[in-house]
Amino acid sequence: MRRIILTLMVAIVSIGCTHIVASNERSVIIESQSMNVGEAQKLADEECAKKNRIAMMTVKAGYWERNYVFDCVLSDLPSNKADASDAASKTTSQKLRDLQTLKNDGLISDEEYQQKRKQLMEHL
Repeated sequence: MRRIILTLMVAIVSIGCTHIVASNERSVIIESQSMNVGEAQKLADEECAKKNRIAMMTVKAGYWERNYVFDCVLSDLPSNKADASDAASKTTSQKLRDLQTLKNDGLISDEEYQQKRKQLMEHL
C-alpha cells in the first residue's frame, strides 16, 4: 500500500515538470513530462540567449519521447545601433566573406552557413 501511495505521489509531482536536461553553445535539450511546448520554448530561449543566440525547435516531444531539442542559432538581429549601421554598410560580398570565416572558425555549422548564404544570395 505504501509503495502504491509513494508511486502516485512521485507521478503527481513529476506531472508538469519541465527542465533543462543538457545544454551547450549550439543546442538545448528540454524534458517535459506534460509536453508543454510553450514552457519548453521559453526555457530554450533563455538558455540560448545566454550565448547571444536564438532557439529553433528541431525535435518536438511526443508520446514516447519526452524531450524537446532546440538548436541555438545565430540571430540576424544586430545587438545595438552601431552594429545596425555597420551591417547596412557592408556589401553582400563582404557579408559572404564574413560568413565563410565564421564557418571556417567553427562558430557556425554547415547548415547555418548554407541557410544564411542562401538568404544573402537571394538579395542579389
